[in-house]
Order: sequence, then C-alpha cells, then structure tokens
Amino acid sequence: MRKSFIVLMLLGMGLVGCTFQKAQLTSEIQSELDRFNGNHQPLQDFFREAEYSQLKISPDGRFIAALYPRNGVNSIGILSSDLKGLLFTGQFDDERHILDYEWVNNTRLILRAGKKYGYLDGRDWDVQTFFVDYNGRNFKNFFAKQRASYHLVRILPNDPDHVVMARYHWSDRGRPTAVKVNVNNGQEKKLASPPIERGFFLADEQGEVNVALEVSDESFDESQIHYRLGRGTKWEKLQYPVKGKGHLKPLHLDSKSKVLYLTSSLETGREGVYRLDLTTGQSKLISGDPKVDVTGFVMDRGDRLVGVIYDPDYPEVEMIDPNAEVMKLYRDLLISFKHQRVDGVSLTYDQSVGIFRISSDKNPGEFYKIDVKSRQVTFLGRSRSWLKPENLAAMKPVQFKARDGLDIHGYLTLPPKGPQKNLPAVLVVHGGPHGVRDFWGYDPEVQFLAERGFAVLQVNYRGSGGYGTKFLESGYKQWGLKMQDDLTDATHWLVKEGYADPKRLAIYGGSYGGYAALMGAVREPDLYRCAVTYVGVSYLTIQRSDSDTANFDAGEDYMDRALGTDEDDLKKRSALYNIDQIKVPIFIAHGKDDRRVPFSNAEELRKALEKAGKPFEWMAKDSEGHGFSQDANRYEFYLRLAQFLEKHTATPTRAAGN
Repeated sequence: MRKSFIVLMLLGMGLVGCTFQKAQLTSEIQSELDRFNGNHQPLQDFFREAEYSQLKISPDGRFIAALYPRNGVNSIGILSSDLKGLLFTGQFDDERHILDYEWVNNTRLILRAGKKYGYLDGRDWDVQTFFVDYNGRNFKNFFAKQRASYHLVRILPNDPDHVVMARYHWSDRGRPTAVKVNVNNGQEKKLASPPIERGFFLADEQGEVNVALEVSDESFDESQIHYRLGRGTKWEKLQYPVKGKGHLKPLHLDSKSKVLYLTSSLETGREGVYRLDLTTGQSKLISGDPKVDVTGFVMDRGDRLVGVIYDPDYPEVEMIDPNAEVMKLYRDLLISFKHQRVDGVSLTYDQSVGIFRISSDKNPGEFYKIDVKSRQVTFLGRSRSWLKPENLAAMKPVQFKARDGLDIHGYLTLPPKGPQKNLPAVLVVHGGPHGVRDFWGYDPEVQFLAERGFAVLQVNYRGSGGYGTKFLESGYKQWGLKMQDDLTDATHWLVKEGYADPKRLAIYGGSYGGYAALMGAVREPDLYRCAVTYVGVSYLTIQRSDSDTANFDAGEDYMDRALGTDEDDLKKRSALYNIDQIKVPIFIAHGKDDRRVPFSNAEELRKALEKAGKPFEWMAKDSEGHGFSQDANRYEFYLRLAQFLEKHTATPTRAAGN
C-alpha cells in the first residue's frame, strides 16, 4: 500500500507544488543529528508524520480513501478496494491541510480543509468545506462566496444526493441553522432553526433535526439540551432531573419510543451514559465507570449507541447492545487482537465489509480489511512501518497516593533494553491542563526518551480530565500549588520504587507542562537536575491578558476559575517572579507566532534568567505557533531536548555553577 501511495501519485487537486516557505535543517544540524543517532533508532523515525491515516471504505465497498502527508501537509488518496490501483491523489496548493473527510455516497466525498495554528494547539483556521468525486473530478467549494461556515452533521444513506449540515451565517449572528445540501450542485434547503445561540444539533437517518445542544458563551460548564418530538412540534428545554455542576451532551434520539440517550456527569460526578424518558422525565444510568469518564462510543449505522469505551488504565469496552452487528464485530476484534486498542471502524452500508485500525503502546497503528460475515481479515499496512513493535517500550499503568491521600494515576515507560532500575528519569507533564489526560498507547516523545535510556513517567495530576468533575475542579487555582505537589510526589515515588536515580532527574513539558517544569525548578530546587519548558507559561498574568483563551467570555470565565484573579497571587505562582529560587539549567523553546501561550512568556523569562546569571539554553522559531509544526524545527527541537537532558543527567555530580 505504501508503494502505491508513493509511486502512483499522478493527479492533483489544484497545484501540487507548495508555495509557502518551509524550514530546512541546516547542514550543521543535519550532521549533528547524524552523529547523535549513532546506533540508536533515528530520531526522525519517532517524529515523522504517519504514512497514512483515517482509512475509510466507500459505502458500496469499491474504494478506500486515506489521508497521507505530502510536502508537509495532509493530502488524500483514493484506491480501489483491492489496493491494486490509485485512482486519485490530491492536495491544496498552500499550507492547507485536509483535516478530515467522509464518504457522502458511493462515489463522492466531503473534505474539511484548513490551516494549523500549532502542533499542540488543536485548532485550525481558514477552514473550508469541499466536495470531490473518487477520481478527483467535480471538485467544488459551494460555500466559498458565502459569509458562513458549514459543518457536516449527518450522511443520509437513503438519500445519497444530500447531507445535513449546520450553517453558521453572519446574518444569523452565528446561530446554527440545519440545512439539507445537495452534494452535486450545492443547493440548500432549510430544515430547522433550533432555538439556540451557540452549539450544535443532531439529525437522524431520515434527516430530521429534533435535538440541539446550546453551549453558553459565558462558561464552558453550562449547556442546555433542546428537543422536539418531530417536525412541526414545539421545541422544549430539557428539564433534567438532577441539577448541579457538570455536562450534558445528547447522543441519540429514539423518536418512536421518545427516549433520549445522553452523557452526563451531573448524577455521579463522572461522565456516564443515560437513557432519558422524555415522557416521564426519568433518567437511568445505562453505562458508567466508578473511576473514570466515558472516553468514546461504538455506534451502529443509524448512530445508535451500542457500546461505550473507558480508559481506567487500559482501554475497556462495555457492550450496551451485545446483539448489534457492529458490537459483535467489535467484540470479536478485541478477542482476536488482544492487548490492542481497536478504533477507526469503517463499514459499508450493508455492513458486509469493513476497515479498522489497531494500536497499542508498542504499535503506532495497523490497518486491516475484514469480511464481516466470514471474519476473514486482510492486512493493509502500518501507519509507521519503519518502527518495529519489538524495538519499542512497554507502557505500564501506575498508581500512588499524593501527600494529602488523593489517588493519582499515571503511566511508566522504561527503556526497551538494558537496566530497568536506578535510571536517569524524565517526568513528562501533559498540557491542558484541565480536561486533558495521558492515555495508554503509542506516544512518540515517550518512546524516543525511553529508547535513549530514560525512565519516563507521565502523571494525571489533579485537574486533569477523565477522572470526574471533582478531580478536575480540585486543580482550580492550584497551578504551582497542589497540582505541583502531585508532580513532586510522583517524582519521589519513582525514586522510592527504585526506577530512578535520585541524582539524575529531569522535568519536561509543553504548554501547561512547560509551566509545571519551571515551577518544579522553582519549588524543588534540589530535586531536578534540569527543566525544559516547551511553549510554556512563565508568567500567569501574561496568560490571563494576552492569550487567545482570554479573547472570549467563556475563556475569561475559565481563567478566572482555573487561575484566579489576584495579581500578587499570580506573581507568586509564576516562575518569572521566582528566578532566584532556580538552581538548575533551563531549556526554553517557543514559537514566535504562538497565540495560545504568547511568545512574551519566553522572552521575559530569558531576560530574567540573563539578568540573574542563571544557566539556560534558548530556541525560538519564526512562523511557528503553539508547538513546532514543521519537520525541520521539530527534529531540531527533539535533538536539542535529548542533548540537554543527557548532558545534565549524565552523572550524579551536579554541573558546575548550578
């Protein structure tokens, strides 16, 4: 399959040559990288883009589509289902990525394409919607001249010429309108105007829009479900039987039985799945985990819920409808591919043929085709064929108690070869921080550091997502305080268990993780040998005033609750105002166009360290946002990261001047 993608790329979507300037490795950096790699797995192997992703089969099973990187941006390729011929490949003529896509019928696809703010940002801009045939013909952007954005809501299997979309038009003040769009000519027909200012809605298989979620523009934590029992009936606000803090999210409306399936954290404090009788107002928990929130869902062709996915340590699946064909298939795949995560299941409309993906901590991803009736499986390819599972490191779930007795979960990864005790160690702190968590699975940073001989510990400290509302909110206004204590306690646990040499410890993170790395050096000046802040926060007041998160009401409300508002308190919890406490070398890496964590965080930190005569290393890149997106910059960063960590954890003797 890889050969087909590389050798047979003949057609293009517009111009295939990129017109924007990409960063290139200098000859000096390339030579340094070659020396660094030596007998190790090459650094580039961990941080190269996957060969392809998002494989999906056409509704009739004749074609397979996939995304793949080309000249630094995501492109799309269409193959015959036997993989013997590439029918079309295309990309845009600028830095616009194909973000995702869907088959809307047997021969036509809808593409969503946009530009990226940064590798860690998670947001895109200038996003537009396009339609194209499997062979690259009839490429259309029907909405280019409209002052509106469009988002796909529902494919209509019984009406292949149309899809349901949400239209957010300036004349409606951005309120969503449900429209049926002809995929061949772009003609629209209005279906419904849900009574919401901001949010989204659901459509059923017939295109009926009867459920909508209204999201507050003042707070991320406020939402309201609106519903109606059929076209022409009155929209009602859902009167959920339990009040309090938490989220409601609709999943599926069964109009015949007048039952709404939704997720909620209101009743137990952890997100579970509920069945709500719209006639009686009674709700019933049909799926929930005592420790963690819902991670994902298994849905059948009609978007009916048949299974729920959780990640307490390893991924687990609870069957809601064990008799559903999709759930039976999912169950059998889990049995056949033990100790793997199964996702990306794509089936034909008649559910006779499918594609799926498996992955694990030591498996970056493999794709298979399956005959559903016979369960015969055909291997399609690996997303990163240059990485061999037998050379990668196992990730093990761990648990310990924080100093106040709170249970903290995380993951430990030890080098795949060599000693397993008394190692140099890196505490890798995830960003976010609230609502984000680390999961079991392939992680390029973790695997790279483990291959270089480090013990790597990831921690879902208080404030992380996935462990319920109370756990998340326990991190509010605890940046640099109890959240930091959890990381310190994790480091001491790593030493106590014998995995880490107490004189060879480092702390590293991106975004909030960069903030935590700095505060680790501030609050525990004798614990770590060095700290790395990658697009990290150094001054909380800068974050409150200049971050893009503060540019809208809900973001400002979040910052009020997560960070606090007292200026003096924010200074006390900022590394910039505690430079005198730092004893160890700091590595600062930042993109100059970062909107999420403004570049001024890095600039002011650099000035303060220089003024105080503190040792540090510096890396700043033009045309990079929140995380380095360009391959050359990413390779250089990880080269310098590893060199910095190895230099300062090489011996138990603290470097001179620290």
